[in-house]
Amino acid sequence: RNNMYLRKIFFISFILIIFSLDSFAVNKNLKQIIMEDESLSSGNVGFISLDSKKYIVSVGVGYIKGKGKKAVLKARKVARANAERGLNEFINGVESQVLEEFKSKITTKTVTKDGEVIEETEEETEEYFEYIREKGVGLISGAETAGKWKSEDKTEYYYALSIEMK
Repeated sequence: RNNMYLRKIFFISFILIIFSLDSFAVNKNLKQIIMEDESLSSGNVGFISLDSKKYIVSVGVGYIKGKGKKAVLKARKVARANAERGLNEFINGVESQVLEEFKSKITTKTVTKDGEVIEETEEETEEYFEYIREKGVGLISGAETAGKWKSEDKTEYYYALSIEMK
């Protein structure tokens, strides 16, 4: 009886592994296509067709600051969040507010001696500020990891998410 139970578990595990490998192979091909697409692989959102299926793909970038696993994990987390945000903005839209501020200041310096102007200088400074606030609302479901990789110089971590279009 125990032997039959173990055989069932083994069989079900085997089937699950086979399906996982098949899914992994598709994602591996998807990852290769993404990495070869210059626009997508640099951290954008776009469409990819593979095996008569269409995918919305978002690639997020995280910068690896420092050495070690902790720096890589932090960059991976940031890259995934950026990929999720890209998908959300693409699918649900985003609301942006931009506030621009411009300051100009002229300072005049006059040096006098006995009531006569000896030297006069004028200095002009300008400052420009731009404040951007974005607000996005939405939930992304069905997104799968299409691939993860590092840049050649190991300073950037890329995380690609995909959603199959039905």
